[in-house]
Amino acid sequence: MPGRVTVIGLGPGGRDTMTVRAERAWRDHPRRLVRTERHPACAELREAGDDFESLDRIYVESPDLDTAYDRIVDVVLADAADGDVVYAVPGSPRVGEETVRRLLARAALTGVQVEVVEGVSFLGPVFGAVGSDPVRDGLVVVDAREPHVPVFPDRPVLVTQVDSALVLGDVKLALLETYAPDHRVAIVSAAGTEAEAVTWAELATIDHSPADPGHLACLWVPVGDVPGRPFPIEQEHRLAGRAFADLVALEDRLRSPGGCPWDAEQTHHSLAKHLVEECYEVLDALEALPERAPQVEVEPRLYAHLCEELGDHLYQAVFHARLAEEAGGFDASEMVTGIVDKLVRRHPHVFGDVEAESGAAVLPVWEAQKAAEKGRTNVFDGIPRTAPALVRAAKAHTRARSIDAAWDSARAAETARSGLDSLRDDLARGASGPESAESTGRTLLALARLAREAGVDPEGALRHAVDTWIDEQT
Repeated sequence: MPGRVTVIGLGPGGRDTMTVRAERAWRDHPRRLVRTERHPACAELREAGDDFESLDRIYVESPDLDTAYDRIVDVVLADAADGDVVYAVPGSPRVGEETVRRLLARAALTGVQVEVVEGVSFLGPVFGAVGSDPVRDGLVVVDAREPHVPVFPDRPVLVTQVDSALVLGDVKLALLETYAPDHRVAIVSAAGTEAEAVTWAELATIDHSPADPGHLACLWVPVGDVPGRPFPIEQEHRLAGRAFADLVALEDRLRSPGGCPWDAEQTHHSLAKHLVEECYEVLDALEALPERAPQVEVEPRLYAHLCEELGDHLYQAVFHARLAEEAGGFDASEMVTGIVDKLVRRHPHVFGDVEAESGAAVLPVWEAQKAAEKGRTNVFDGIPRTAPALVRAAKAHTRARSIDAAWDSARAAETARSGLDSLRDDLARGASGPESAESTGRTLLALARLAREAGVDPEGALRHAVDTWIDEQT
């Protein structure tokens, strides 16, 4: 029968930070392994005459940390095959201990019994050293040795395992993508021990010291002076962000080697037709809703349909962002950050000192901000040439009003009547050609102008009329 593995935590500091249960387990097991002897408690245990084997040699013998973690687990399980063994790790076994996580997974497959004796983690002393309440502040803890260090600028971040200048340098580069170079951060060393030290420095300089910070060091990154959003970010918003991350990760998998062949073959141009199709499917879902939705009750199936179509449309945006990322253009994060920044800028009546008490008053503010951003000198710049003609006509008339270039209602009505008369005359004498096309175009343009004056979307109105006519014929 294989023995039992008892995992204990050595606490964040000396032997006095070990729990009573951890001390008892240590004393009760003559066969003892410690992941690393580079811990204050280990020196005190040696001085007390306790015998144990350090596994530090495995780090030296292994090509990388991932291999070292697996080899450490191999040694622990091999020792347990001959009897009970205690395996001691710094801090708490449940906090940031990758070897413990792997040991529990392997033991479940091999039938070896593992008991985990909880310990005091390094987190508590670190919080005390920097004066943070993790519950109140919404702290995020990340591992410096992750391939991509995640950044959360709206919350304080504790980066663990910053034990060398090389690791600090990698972490610094990741953080500088979001934080300013002069943002004040702190290297916290040996928290909870007599040697505890908190060194504040500008982010850009954290890896400049000739000495390594040590194996008991972590990096504290407060929100502090990092520019935040002028609106709150609540838990439900974070959940939406996580869901969006799932979509980005999914597309990464589909486009990566071994993913979907169809996705791998696509280009921006090949996807264009799908984007247009998804836009029209969203419009169909919208038009199926009651006219005054959401102020009136909506059948669940209608919103379920709209939810699905909007998801398809969002997927197209993420797909294009992925293609752009592969070409070194931008990624999904930049796409979302860009639209958030733009919307904040274009709402000075919400986030600034501009006043606008109605929707009509907002439009000039929006257009002025937009023109300033894009350096436009012509009010008609930026109206897509590929847009449906009636949509383009409505936009052109709206822009024209800002420079008093729009037809007045009387002139638009006269143009429409004149155009209809010309078309009737052409039909009566069987004439057709460029002149008829010209007359038709000016008539439709005038009708679009009148529709906008009446507060009607001409594209939507024509689409509705076509649908009604088709329904009447069937």
